[in-house]
Amino acid sequence: MKYLAKKVINFLSASINTIILNRKIALIYKSISSVKQISRNKILEYKRIWIKFGSDPNVKWFKVYASINGIDNPSYIPETNYYNKVEPVLNNRTFSEAYCDKNSYHRYIDNDLLPRIYLRNIQGVYYSSDYEMIKDYKAIDEFIPEESDKIIAKIAIDSGGGREVELFSRKDGHFESPNGIILTKSYLEQRFKKNFIVQEYIHQHEYYHKLNASSVNTIRILTYRSVITNEIIPLQSVLRIGKEGAIIDNQASGGIACGINKFGVLNKFAVNKSGKKFYEINGLPISNIPPVYKYDEAVGIAIRIARMNFYHRLIGFDFCVDNTNTVKLIELNNRNNEINFYQMNNGPLFREYTDEVIDYCIKNRKTICFDFEI
Repeated sequence: MKYLAKKVINFLSASINTIILNRKIALIYKSISSVKQISRNKILEYKRIWIKFGSDPNVKWFKVYASINGIDNPSYIPETNYYNKVEPVLNNRTFSEAYCDKNSYHRYIDNDLLPRIYLRNIQGVYYSSDYEMIKDYKAIDEFIPEESDKIIAKIAIDSGGGREVELFSRKDGHFESPNGIILTKSYLEQRFKKNFIVQEYIHQHEYYHKLNASSVNTIRILTYRSVITNEIIPLQSVLRIGKEGAIIDNQASGGIACGINKFGVLNKFAVNKSGKKFYEINGLPISNIPPVYKYDEAVGIAIRIARMNFYHRLIGFDFCVDNTNTVKLIELNNRNNEINFYQMNNGPLFREYTDEVIDYCIKNRKTICFDFEI
């Protein structure tokens, strides 16, 4: 009975995901300016590769990616296969929240790589940056240095897509959001309930500031722990730039992403979530922008941290560089990693590792973990 229940849940979950994702690619397909003509042989090869997961793949994924970047390689993984068949096998979801909880980062990641935390809420209990329990306090200012002019408040768990992130600036003796909300304990509890952090605002390096001043712009690096060698491979990278006026750089919030090659050089175009291409960023031709500042250092840090995450073979890292030239890790993502911006920019997600990933995921079980409160 237990096994049957698992099979039913898996079927329903995968079916719902497939419907949602096929609607998504249909909308993107309609929105792109022109669809690239792909040879019949390559379409057949694309189907041959991905039908191994048990169903005929939607060709629109291939056509959309190839139309945007000009690379007609049949190894593009459809999002339906990625979210239903691959990531849940490569990443053990029963451990996901524990490892991506921003309140746990300082336990296993070098603190010099992380933004400074001023106040933590873990399961409704307040703690200092050093995890000392705080029984009571009168004002948040007690924990924030006088020299701090801005702070960030955000949820510590499941903040993907830039959800639940707020900026507050010092004004007239308190911290206030752009829409006039004053930062208080009661507001934090009303807004986030529990499991949140109040942390320093990163003043970014001039290289990134020029691209968009309002958002902290980040390097997203996807690492892959090979199922054959267990080597950590920097698989994909993009530079994410926020929409003017936004405080976050996510595509879901109007940002764009530009591919980065292994030498840190940007593609000649960037894309938004609908696949629209941009050749300038804040008036700067992308082809004239120098290689991504501190890119090699960010890649090295990503590899080092990925080695400590034994339960997750795919990890998306968000790095920024502050105005003291220090690379900072904003967050790591070990489930529901966005993959469209990689494939729209750079080509097939798993590159030359596609076959080993498919073979492994066919032979191994996936994990489904329902984690919610009622």
